[in-house]
Amino acid sequence: MNNFSRRIIKISFVCITLFSLAMIGKFLYKVYEYKVGHWLPGYFLNLLHRESWEEQVQGKKHLIVVLADHHEPGSGEKGIDVSRNWCAKYSDLMHDVYDHYGNRFRYTWFYPIDHDNRGVVSELCKLTREGFGEIEVHWHNNNVDDDIFRQNLSQGLEMLKSFGSFGLDKKGDRRFAYIAGNWNLDQGKFPDFNGVSRQIEILQSLGCYADLTFSTVLSDAQPIKINSLYYAIDDDRPKSYDTGPDAEVGKKSDGLLMLQGPSGFNFNYRYFEWGALESWLGIDFHRFTSMLEDSPTVIGRPDVRFMKFHTHGIQSSDLVLSSNFKNFFNKIYEYCEDNNIILHYCSSREAFNIIEAIEDGVPGEIEDFREYQISAPSNVVHFNKNNQ
Repeated sequence: MNNFSRRIIKISFVCITLFSLAMIGKFLYKVYEYKVGHWLPGYFLNLLHRESWEEQVQGKKHLIVVLADHHEPGSGEKGIDVSRNWCAKYSDLMHDVYDHYGNRFRYTWFYPIDHDNRGVVSELCKLTREGFGEIEVHWHNNNVDDDIFRQNLSQGLEMLKSFGSFGLDKKGDRRFAYIAGNWNLDQGKFPDFNGVSRQIEILQSLGCYADLTFSTVLSDAQPIKINSLYYAIDDDRPKSYDTGPDAEVGKKSDGLLMLQGPSGFNFNYRYFEWGALESWLGIDFHRFTSMLEDSPTVIGRPDVRFMKFHTHGIQSSDLVLSSNFKNFFNKIYEYCEDNNIILHYCSSREAFNIIEAIEDGVPGEIEDFREYQISAPSNVVHFNKNNQ
């Protein structure tokens, strides 16, 4: 080998090394920027021994799909106009999107009670009565104490209750699901504020059956426990939802159910995934196939997976009200039909009921568990194309 060849080899080696270091540096910066360093190592370790869903379950499988919308049209007449326009376009777009059993696509609007715009809620109720979904609770409450949190939340619940927005459990008690504004559940994002110290406990005492705040990135609020259905047990520390016992067949917990969206790394597109359907992210179907493997199950029932998406339906209306959005969910239906997967489009309440039935080991079809523990709200009509 002559000197020229040696120089070429050395230069090539240096270039490859520099390129590799640059890629590693870029990845590490993204880890820092997206604030995923506290859960990413465990995620990659899990990938080393994780079997695909197809390997785990050779027979029939069930996929429960939930869409949680941080729905924020705004206050006053402007907010009502925005909501009226959005609802009309949404119903025109999604009226013929169905799951395996003919159920209309089920949307869950988490309405911010701090906006207290009853005209907006009235517009949403027009959709719930046509079988498009259900209304739950969202609230931006970054810096209040326990007493004010309980008082304000109670007032907001009464407002939504007046519209018939909540189902009842078997004891006749009101139940609701919750999303924390700005991801700040239990001071998870702002631990130094003199805020709510027992938020999860207060939520439970007022009838909350599940939290759907997460997954997220770009925030320290994201729990270290990912891709799980588990129960948060409250304590005086911020972010007491960071870990907790898993939902499991034959076991019960006194905590608050954390119904998470998928968290992971999309190797095809080389970015972090957290189940967000937002305008700035786009809605490529390859995201679905990646998220499918990161969607959680109840321990002991690997054949049933729960995939929770989230969006800001008003801020991302150019996506949510587009044909791409509709096509995305139609493609999910086609994928499931082609791969021996029974698709169930569910509200957050229906997904919770299915989880409860699975934990209790109730025999029967998954589709029959939608009303297992909590009844449908009085303002909701369940639309099925096969029963019309």
